[in-house]
Amino acid sequence: MHWARSSGPRGLVLIQRLRERMAPGALLHYGQGKWYPGEPLPRWALSCYWRADGVPVWEDVHFIAWEDQDYSFGSGRGSEVY
Repeated sequence: MHWARSSGPRGLVLIQRLRERMAPGALLHYGQGKWYPGEPLPRWALSCYWRADGVPVWEDVHFIAWEDQDYSFGSGRGSEVY
């Protein structure tokens, strides 16, 4: 399933509920969606991928990064090397 959203946390809540109810073990992907003329930024595309045989694609939801949390990647010592 693929779903685009423009803003707000409602889309994240809905895609997480979809995963819990319809596809436990599914992989959630948050990526760049469509960028329509006149919009300052592209929309988000929320995707949920699962296997038809029920085998989990992703088991531990604690390893999913959240867009509203700063993980400080690319900052600090060593980032200048790249």
